[in-house]
Amino acid sequence: MVDDKTIEMILTGEEIKVIYEKMKKVNILNAAENASKVQCVAPHEKNKFYLTLDGEVYHREWITSYCDSISDKKLKEFIEFVHHEIIMIKEEYNNLPEPSGGYD
Repeated sequence: MVDDKTIEMILTGEEIKVIYEKMKKVNILNAAENASKVQCVAPHEKNKFYLTLDGEVYHREWITSYCDSISDKKLKEFIEFVHHEIIMIKEEYNNLPEPSGGYD
């Protein structure tokens, strides 16, 4: 069994601004509402998204199944952008232990 590792990762004001602009561009709340409800691939990712906007909390969940819908593609691009362009370049991320496990 592999233990989860939790770290504190602080985003800069510029990073937050860039993420916010990307969220607006893909219309993240609408795209998440219209994402595929069926699995087109296995395994698939499960995503949870919480957003507070003007004091109102929004919660969305979707699977990333890449079923060729426009919403799925927009969400995939957003998730990949945040992961590759923001998270993976952070020192905190790069100091994490090597992952173990996977599919045989």
